[in-house]
Amino acid sequence: MRRPSIGTQLRMCSISIARTDAISRRDLVRLASSPMQVTVRVTGGAGNMATEEGEESAIFLASALGGAACEASVLAGATTIVKRPVPGICDECDNARMYCRRHAGNIVPHPGVMDVLSRLAELQAPGKTIGITPTISPPVYWGASIIIEDNPDDDFYTIVSDRTPVCVLVQFSSDRPGLTWDDEWQVCLDYMQLLRDEGSHRSLHLVYNGGQTTRNEVLHVAELTSVDNPWQVLLIEDSGREATALTNDLAWRKAHPQVTSCKKNELGSVLHEMGFTPR
Repeated sequence: MRRPSIGTQLRMCSISIARTDAISRRDLVRLASSPMQVTVRVTGGAGNMATEEGEESAIFLASALGGAACEASVLAGATTIVKRPVPGICDECDNARMYCRRHAGNIVPHPGVMDVLSRLAELQAPGKTIGITPTISPPVYWGASIIIEDNPDDDFYTIVSDRTPVCVLVQFSSDRPGLTWDDEWQVCLDYMQLLRDEGSHRSLHLVYNGGQTTRNEVLHVAELTSVDNPWQVLLIEDSGREATALTNDLAWRKAHPQVTSCKKNELGSVLHEMGFTPR
């Protein structure tokens, strides 16, 4: 049996609890256990979506998962990208090319599928929502945000979303804090394996849109095997990019029967039939 093999050597650090350096594996399970014993990993696009499309995708996915009645453990990314401030706001903003504390209120987050976490929290759903954030660069607290990627060549920078109720900030060590975006889904797999092994959860990777990192995740998960508790993948056929491309790869689909697909207008009923939303 092929199993996730990434997360046991990683430190999991919660930024939602002051001075907490690490959380035990038992605490991780308790933190994320679902009343229904189901875990949904929401993965897919954000960066290439227009603001309106990103907002709509998060609202749509939260609704399909049951809205205020959602009882699943939901795992997703916990970042948002911020366009750099227009020069002239203040010297601090100009020098850093990022919003200072005084002007943090000017930040307009770029929404995407990961905002399903904040939507479910706003609805006070009983399910557990956990954001996973790999430290792409050494994390820096500046202005009013935790910055995890700041490439000076880009016209944006990446921060931990302050709209995510609980975020796990992941790094190997203080000596080697830099990870990649693939580490997000790899750590999610470790989380999901814990919930499957120790919490008797069934799991689903729900794929909406997405680029190369999403494709890497889906191809990896599709190769995981378990007779008693399959690693299920659900592609949203008409969400675009990699979700659509993988849907249309018929030879690959035939070789991986645990990968299924549906259209957007079918998602709510399909999740219900699969047992991932309350009956």
